[in-house]
Amino acid sequence: MSDIKSQIEAAVGGNKEELRNLLLAFNAQHELHNQVTGTNWVNPTSGTQKASTTPPPAATATAAGANGVISLQIANPAQAAKATIYHEVSYSPVKNFSQGVTTLPVSANNTVSIPAPGQAPFVRIRSSYDGQTWNSHQLVQNSAVSAGLQSSAASEPATALNNWNYATVLGSGSPGQVPQIQVYGPNGPYSGYTAGRGSMQVKRPSATILNTSYTQSQIVAFDGQHFQISPTLPPIMKDSWEPVGQALINGPAGGGGTSGGNGARLTSI
Repeated sequence: MSDIKSQIEAAVGGNKEELRNLLLAFNAQHELHNQVTGTNWVNPTSGTQKASTTPPPAATATAAGANGVISLQIANPAQAAKATIYHEVSYSPVKNFSQGVTTLPVSANNTVSIPAPGQAPFVRIRSSYDGQTWNSHQLVQNSAVSAGLQSSAASEPATALNNWNYATVLGSGSPGQVPQIQVYGPNGPYSGYTAGRGSMQVKRPSATILNTSYTQSQIVAFDGQHFQISPTLPPIMKDSWEPVGQALINGPAGGGGTSGGNGARLTSI
């Protein structure tokens, strides 16, 4: 026989001390239930239950990034399935949230969208019954969440994509030779360059591209890891690629720098 059943039998038999212990045990469970759920089943009310000043257990969340947006799906803890829980979501470019913290408005919604095209922030969440007493921040995942780039299909018509750079793209070679293309910055060959989209700036490496086919004109793009080339523009017009410039074999330098002047600023028509 369990301890509870033994106490019940003893209380029924007239043992007041066992009855007292039994009622205290029930009361402790009742108070714990109230703290977790923010409700009171012993003294219910027809109105909204007063929220507990004790924070709820931690919620769980999953995040996925696509098309420049991080989508967050929040699951409330099972212990508080019938309670209203408010969530506060924030994100930062650094894991310790020591800088650049953006905090979204508090909401009881379990789906949250964070517009962050081209960004990969760390995302955290905390929860509360009353919007004032919060549990501890929890990282949604230990790694940054990439929002991805916004596709051109999602861009407004006639919106400037504003791809730009300070690169020089220089082609050299002639029939019978192995042509090459050099990509470099304002400080000369083998120096990196700055590129960007809108006001966002990034550093890019220099490169020497060998074993290209001998074509008078080659267009160079950067895919985030490697430089890609094409004799025509459409193949390099991918949302995740950055146009760098045009290389003319034994022709003048191109690129976004001062030499050549045919940079990679594009406009969506």
